[in-house]
Amino acid sequence: MKNSKDTKEFHKELFEVEDDLMTFIQKNKESFVVLEKSNPVVKIIDFLKDNPNPPDSKIHALADKFGIEHDKFETIIYSILSDVIEHGSDAKNVDTKELKAGIKIESEHTIHPELAKFIALAHLKEIPNYYTLLSQMEKEAKKNG
Repeated sequence: MKNSKDTKEFHKELFEVEDDLMTFIQKNKESFVVLEKSNPVVKIIDFLKDNPNPPDSKIHALADKFGIEHDKFETIIYSILSDVIEHGSDAKNVDTKELKAGIKIESEHTIHPELAKFIALAHLKEIPNYYTLLSQMEKEAKKNG
């Protein structure tokens, strides 16, 4: 962006696209909820929450239910666990105000509070004041838009 006029136009276009997308999502909310609920990763996370330390037989039965080979299914589970380890699920080193704001914002994109918290923690691990900065950017963009 070469100057503030370019930046202003960019933000204006960005908010127009965001408004169109939000309108589309609201009109088709039922479809999005069904799609998200059918997401295997979400179902796997729910399964693991409901079945801590499941035996292989339960893991294999779930893999069969999804029609996924056992080895591939286990790879998916390891990937999920790696993400949790890499991004953290521990909120002890996170500003609680930032985390609360993050969960609220990320809840706009998922029906699962735990997933919203996980996403918020991932952002806050990289940028400790991510949601404060996001709020400031949005206010500035609206002011200039």
